[in-house]
Formats: sequence, structure tokens, C-alpha cells
Amino acid sequence: LMIPDTRMGWIPFAFFKGYKLAQEKSFDLILTNSPPHSTHTVGFLLSKITRLPWVVDFKDGWMEDPFRKKRNFSREWIEKKLEYLVVSNCHHIVTVSYPLKRYFKSISKKDVSLIHNGFDEEDFVDTHKVKSDGFTIGYFGSIFGDRDPTHFLKALEKFAKKNKLLRIKIHFIGPIIEEILNSFKDFTIFEINTVKYISHSECIKLMQSCDALLTLVGQDNRNNAVLTGKIFEYLRCGIPIISLCPLNGALWKLLENFDRIHKSSPTVIEEIENAIHNAWIDHRNPYSHTRNKYLKSFERNHLTELLAKTMDGMHAGDEM
Repeated sequence: LMIPDTRMGWIPFAFFKGYKLAQEKSFDLILTNSPPHSTHTVGFLLSKITRLPWVVDFKDGWMEDPFRKKRNFSREWIEKKLEYLVVSNCHHIVTVSYPLKRYFKSISKKDVSLIHNGFDEEDFVDTHKVKSDGFTIGYFGSIFGDRDPTHFLKALEKFAKKNKLLRIKIHFIGPIIEEILNSFKDFTIFEINTVKYISHSECIKLMQSCDALLTLVGQDNRNNAVLTGKIFEYLRCGIPIISLCPLNGALWKLLENFDRIHKSSPTVIEEIENAIHNAWIDHRNPYSHTRNKYLKSFERNHLTELLAKTMDGMHAGDEM
């Protein structure tokens, strides 16, 4: 009964709060952001009542979300109708990757703005990394569904056995499902450090201290649209990235614009081991503070400007 998601009980409270605010103040438009997708239900109701233009922002897919569990026929039908109700009644759609942009455009027949996730420049302090005899890899984010590090750890184990004198450590920062967490005890040749939550500032500091950073994106075709939110902070760090992701998916194509990237399919051990080896060699090269010119387009100041221009167009009465 929790449709579209477990936050649906919040809908009436959010709607009445939003409606009360609309009576007290003058607003130019409504912006709803998901997940959770129940926020768009609130936006739909408020837009109908207030007649304000409504912008929907999808940070992930809805029916196309690779981590969404398939339900029975009735549930699938209802959610598909809800998704269509949202995209056909809003005034403009914003999303974070080209595949999602194409998908929402195809089902809504409306213009869709692409505004990526990004990073805040003020969060970073450029440091001169001190070379060490070890090799530290960092993963920052949740681990669940097919975002599984098992293949990576098997490849890292093979790499470690070939480099017995190398001290290897990997940080997993973020929640991990119990089954995968328990499997970590099978890997004893290198050190695994797990922390469920740390502050964002600590996260950035630890990220910059690593010798390489890891992304995990699964094989499911719906993962082609996934651009992990942390990738932009990874790129800003300027250190080698080991990316396990679908060939020619959104993440794969984005990373083609940058140096110090070592890509692999998510499940082929030999490919992953090769990516680890290349990242290890790469991390020993001098760090260049010369920024990739493409990186500036992911600064949040720039992204906020893009969103503001979209809103200005809405306020002017244009369905962009």
C-alpha cells in the first residue's frame, strides 16, 4: 500500500503545509525533487490548487531506477500511471544524465533540462600528497542491490598476491548491507576499513588522502543512466579513479573526458585487476594542479545558474 514509496504518509502533511504557505506568501513556482517520488505527488496537488508553474527534478529514474524492486502487475500499472501523471502535468523536467533525459522526454513529449550533480569548490583544499609505500583506495557511498564490491575485492586480492610487499588498504565509507559486510572477512590479504557515516567535511578530507577512488555501478541495463553523485567530487580530487561501470553507459561516457581514469566492466576479474594495476602506477605519477577545463561545468555555482535560468523562463510563462 506504500505507493509510490514508503514516504507516502508524509504527502498530506506536506501538501497542507505547502498550501498554507502559498496563502501567506507569494511564490513564483513549485520545485519538487526526487527520490523519494512522493514529493512529486505533493507538487502535483499544489500546482493544481495554486496554479503555479511546476518544475520536477529527477535525481534518479522512477520506473527506470535500477534499484527499484519489480512489483506485482497492479502495483506496476499504478506506478507507471503516477509517473506519467507527474511528467505530463508538470511544466518542465530536470534530470541528471543523458539517458534519463531521453527517457523522460520520450514519455512526456516535453523539453527536459540536463543539470548534473556536482561539487562545491569551497569544500576542497589543494594539498601536495606525500608519497607512501602503501596503496589506499576509497569508496564513498552506499552498497546495496547490484552495487556489489565482491568482484572488485577478488581482483584486488589477485593484485595484492602479485605485490606481496605492498601495503594495501581500502576504505568503505557508507552503509553496507549485512550480507556483503559479512563477506569482507573472507579477504585477509589487505586491510578493509568500514565506517557507516562521517561528516561531509571529513568525507572530503579522507577522499583527498586516498591514492585511488572507486566507483561501483552494476550490470543491469537500467544502470546505463546512473551517474553516481560522488563522481564529481572524485573528479575534483584529481587522483586516479577506478570505475566499474557498464560499457558506454552514462558514467563510462562522462569519464572519457578526463585523465587518470581506469575503467572496467563490473564483473570481469581480469579487467578489474588491470584497472587496479594501472591506477597503482598512475598514483605514483606527480599530481598536476592543472584543472580539466570540463570540470568547471560541474561546480555547483554554475549548476545553480543553469537551474535559475530554467526557473526564470518558467516565471516568464514559457514552457521551456
